Amino acid sequence: MSVLYKIYQDLGIAENIQFVIHSLGDDKSKEKYRLALMNYYTGKERNLCDDCRKSLEEESPFSLLTCAEEDCKILSDLAPLSDSYINKKSKDHYQKVKDFLDIMELPYVSEGVPSVSLENHNDIVFSVKYTSGDMSVLLGTGGRHDSLSQKMGSTKEIPAFGFS
Repeated sequence: MSVLYKIYQDLGIAENIQFVIHSLGDDKSKEKYRLALMNYYTGKERNLCDDCRKSLEEESPFSLLTCAEEDCKILSDLAPLSDSYINKKSKDHYQKVKDFLDIMELPYVSEGVPSVSLENHNDIVFSVKYTSGDMSVLLGTGGRHDSLSQKMGSTKEIPAFGFS
């Protein structure tokens, strides 16, 4: 994130940038959270848009947290947060990331869920918002993709980070 912030400094927009960070925890924590979301959304299908209903049927509830449809957004705002499902190791890692951001004096908030597709992420996810006056624009999203290598056929987890 510090590299991204440096780019925003070079562009002259850093004073209007804020990172929204969140932790999904490791794969075990993320699976517990996925199950909690499945439990929460089960029985609420009639209030979901077609895309979210399909994601729920495919047991991929993470996209429901970032849907912009009004009814889905209302349910998302009331959904359980991942904090309750993260193990100690992941909580400690998340705190270290926040400590690093504080040391680097990078502007961030750690509330809610960033506007990030969570399906292929693990651990830290974030979005970057640009705000000027009444205007707020999502500049991009990113996070850890450590387990993505195994989903692509690797026999081991390879640390990875992405931003778009």
